[in-house]
Amino acid sequence: MNKDSFHFTHSELIKITMPKEGQVKYKDDKLEGLVLIASYGGSKTFYYGKKINARYKLK
Repeated sequence: MNKDSFHFTHSELIKITMPKEGQVKYKDDKLEGLVLIASYGGSKTFYYGKKINARYKLK
């Protein structure tokens, strides 16, 4: 999967290939602030970020 922004569904998430080194960030098209980071070690981590006082905060 090469797109960096798409609608997160189960079928789309299992298509993600892990990078050979470093990390790749993906954004959800439907839910603003939802981010998935795929790491070379095989982990997929979800983050939800929000703007508070004009600063972007990850939760």
